[in-house]
Amino acid sequence: MYTVLVSGRKVRGLGATVTALGGARRQCRSAKSTPGNTASKVFHKKGAVFVLSVWDNQEAAAAFTPEMPEAQTISYPSLRLPTSAQAAESWFEELNAE
Repeated sequence: MYTVLVSGRKVRGLGATVTALGGARRQCRSAKSTPGNTASKVFHKKGAVFVLSVWDNQEAAAAFTPEMPEAQTISYPSLRLPTSAQAAESWFEELNAE
């Protein structure tokens, strides 16, 4: 069982998008350098920026949660990270619907 941290926000305007992307990339780099991280990726689609971060176990994810305080935590049985922004958006919406 994997633990997924999902953090995202809606953005309006170029300045807000650039700022959100910078923060998301910092979170992603930090997650990738933390033990227990399986994968992390930043997704950007017009109007939204979000980070998906996959962890080997709940303890590793919980240790990283202070760096992503607004993140949702989801337990996920398999590792299937989306590869495109469109797939990521539908995956993100699917997680929010649960």
